[in-house]
Amino acid sequence: MPRVHYFQRYSQRENVVTNNTLLLFSRLYAYSPARLELLLGTLLDDLDLVIGPAFKQQERGAGSVPDAKVRQGSFSLVIETKVRAAVDAGQLESHLESFTDEEQKFLLLIQPEPLSSGQQEEIQQRLKAVDPEVRFCAVTFDEIVNACDDVVQDYEMELRELFDDYREYCSSEGLLPMAPHTMRVVTAGWTLEENFKHSLYYCPASRGYQPHKFMGLYHQKTVVGVGRIHGVAVVEILKGGVNVVEKTGEVTGDDKNRILAAAKDAKSNHGWDLTKDNRFFLVDEFVETSFKKASKYPLQGVRYFDLRQLLGTDEIPSVQQVAEILRAKEW
Repeated sequence: MPRVHYFQRYSQRENVVTNNTLLLFSRLYAYSPARLELLLGTLLDDLDLVIGPAFKQQERGAGSVPDAKVRQGSFSLVIETKVRAAVDAGQLESHLESFTDEEQKFLLLIQPEPLSSGQQEEIQQRLKAVDPEVRFCAVTFDEIVNACDDVVQDYEMELRELFDDYREYCSSEGLLPMAPHTMRVVTAGWTLEENFKHSLYYCPASRGYQPHKFMGLYHQKTVVGVGRIHGVAVVEILKGGVNVVEKTGEVTGDDKNRILAAAKDAKSNHGWDLTKDNRFFLVDEFVETSFKKASKYPLQGVRYFDLRQLLGTDEIPSVQQVAEILRAKEW
């Protein structure tokens, strides 16, 4: 059964992308203004924002010390979204007319790819020449979805579902880069032994996901296995073998044999029918590791990690080395 989505699909227009991003922000604010403060603070160069009223007690005024004070500050965030078109510094400069006398002024550019250092410097200089009070920040959609992971707890299922759908929306629109550095962690309690045995992971084909190159298997608050994906396939299992309906990457004859073996185990061990409508993530092998979840609550659903940040390098090493480094880390 098709899922009902929070965010509108089926359009490539920039105003739809912008609307969906604003919907994400507004839903987060409705849940908790403090969470929106944290998200925007992360995106806007870790700046301290106060959204909503500030409550002060015994704060000295010009000539007295009142018992309490409730004050609402003012800030304005102007957003420019780019999907395919090149960045136009002149257009960004014209957006400065949107500001008035706000205490804090921010101009946020959102696009699929990061600005080069040269572009960033040129835009900063042009904007400061017109209004030096405006803070300019440029972020990617990838940075937004990664920041969302950091501001919500795993037990907050409604928010997690909202963020996951925004991630899937961005992926479906081609707004997220193909990610050789991304590890997707999935729960694998009942099938863990079979995942290791057959070097694959499977789930319903209707379940969305962000492109990723690494798969982590989670069990009992620990990522216990990691593998590098070489192929992803939606298949039909027939009497004559495996028919690949849709694929990304390489799907070999050996992969098909492992899919057949996994389907047989799923039927005999769990009573599951994998003959159709399932997606298989095929890895060279799952290497054992111990990447522990230090926070209180267990993982609900999935979690994405940027291995560049975890490993401290832009060059992703072998799976064995990744597994070894993760053993010394927590999340």
